[in-house]
Amino acid sequence: MDSALCVGIDIQPHEVKVDVRREGRQLARLAFRNDHAGLAALSEFLSAWQGPVRLAIAAIGAGAIAAGLVLGAAPGRQVYLVAQASEPAALARQAERFI
Repeated sequence: MDSALCVGIDIQPHEVKVDVRREGRQLARLAFRNDHAGLAALSEFLSAWQGPVRLAIAAIGAGAIAAGLVLGAAPGRQVYLVAQASEPAALARQAERFI
């Protein structure tokens, strides 16, 4: 199984919900504020991981595209915008399977 960190991100109006998986196991379920400071904290959290990172972001609204550009800018990151709304855990599983 791939050892990439797989992250599902659901951007809500006031909160960014995140599910983190690696090698088929859930590692963390987190929430950040949906503002500049919250996205900066999420970006910092992701930067702590070594190796490739796959991000599956629920593509509801312009916030998803902006988050994808910001969070996917680091080397070794892949971003997948999911057109269908889904919970963060399901998004992380999609990142494991499809990216």
